[in-house]
Amino acid sequence: MKIFATSKSRDLIFESQSENGKVVLTKDNRQVQYDLVKLGPDRYSLLVDHKSYLFRMVPNDQDVEIHLNGEIFRIRVEDERLRALNELVKLTQSQIREMDIKAPIPGLVVKVSVKPGDAVRKDDGLLVLEAMKMENVIKAPHDAEVLEVAVRERESVTKGQVLIHLKSTD
Repeated sequence: MKIFATSKSRDLIFESQSENGKVVLTKDNRQVQYDLVKLGPDRYSLLVDHKSYLFRMVPNDQDVEIHLNGEIFRIRVEDERLRALNELVKLTQSQIREMDIKAPIPGLVVKVSVKPGDAVRKDDGLLVLEAMKMENVIKAPHDAEVLEVAVRERESVTKGQVLIHLKSTD
């Protein structure tokens, strides 16, 4: 099992294994034995490599905070598969995504409410499309920047035709 500790200044990765009833942490391919003693409700003493550390351990929703020497470490315990999946999700979310807003049905563009460069919020109206005598407001699926408006007011469009090109900002 791996233990991932992160703070504002650094990330630490430890691999934990049990050896003769004691837990051994491996950091940088070096095994380190330690002793941990609970001193109170959230206070602990840790002895590692003949050095003693006093710290507080405060659980929260998804991890544990370790308060040590004025620094806060967030500790997560996860297997390598879950860590790889979490890293992939972060990478995917941080990438800039572009998308086309397409006409859901054939119709007539009645009103265009945005222009290139505009910032739009999720559910903001982008344009109004009239189809079968009904006006349909086409909304932004997420926070985005308008890159291109591919249609004009009073223009007929076909189903699937690109109306607006967006770049995600969330």
